[in-house]
Amino acid sequence: MKNNEKKILILAINYYTDDRACKFVNSFRNHLNENVECVLIDNSTRDSGNNFFSKIRKISPLVQTVKPEFNLGYFGGAKYGFEYYLKKNNEYPDWIIVSNVDLEFSDSNFFNVLSRLKNLLDLGVIAPRIFSNLSMSDLNPKIVNRPSQLYMKFLKIILSNYYAFTVYALLSYLKRFTMSYKEALIPSKKKIQIQDKNSELKKIYAPHGSFIIFHKRYFQKGGSLDYPSFLFGEEIFVAETARKLDLKIIYYPKLRILDYEHASTGIIKSKRIVSYFKDSINFIVDQYFS
Repeated sequence: MKNNEKKILILAINYYTDDRACKFVNSFRNHLNENVECVLIDNSTRDSGNNFFSKIRKISPLVQTVKPEFNLGYFGGAKYGFEYYLKKNNEYPDWIIVSNVDLEFSDSNFFNVLSRLKNLLDLGVIAPRIFSNLSMSDLNPKIVNRPSQLYMKFLKIILSNYYAFTVYALLSYLKRFTMSYKEALIPSKKKIQIQDKNSELKKIYAPHGSFIIFHKRYFQKGGSLDYPSFLFGEEIFVAETARKLDLKIIYYPKLRILDYEHASTGIIKSKRIVSYFKDSINFIVDQYFS
């Protein structure tokens, strides 16, 4: 990248997926420079991240590494890393990416495409194409239209019972898998035509939380990563923040990411993980859908 191109910051959050974090960093290490920076936050609850950070520095000494005293959650970790970056820099980078490390940059042109994206004055957030190795499909758009109050309250009821939610989650996964299977049966030529037709910007309600691209105006206008729940529901928090700030969230499949989905939490959720879902949905419903 040239000095006059956009500055991009990657905030990567790791939680006991060290091997994946190393692969994640390796997938973009050749692009790190004064315009593309990465702060890697280790949320793993261990005494020291030195051994892990040593592995990261062998891949690229340009990666900045930080470790909170305890696990801050997904957006909590991202906020910690962002504050660390801002203490060393006097201004926001043009683009701020919040990502888990179960992914890889599958396109060497990713940063050039993002840097050269036309400046849209009301653009706040971008959802890229995130191809899941689990479902063999694109995880975006996460939510096209704002969910109804009735649906959100239904989720709140489902999450009040662990077993009911587990059944609901499995049925949702089965539905997604079936849709992915049907998509796989589409002839390659037709797929290319569909991809070409859908390759431009498309306004959506919410991006998939595993990899979110923020424009600096999201923060300049008062948006933040200060999400009060520990885990899950970040997408709706971002969507409602952008909605309040009158900023658009767009799906842009020319930006491509590969996702090794559920490496951290698994498909069947533990009771502890479901309790995080429950807390998040309770907050979201009470805050935005009451």
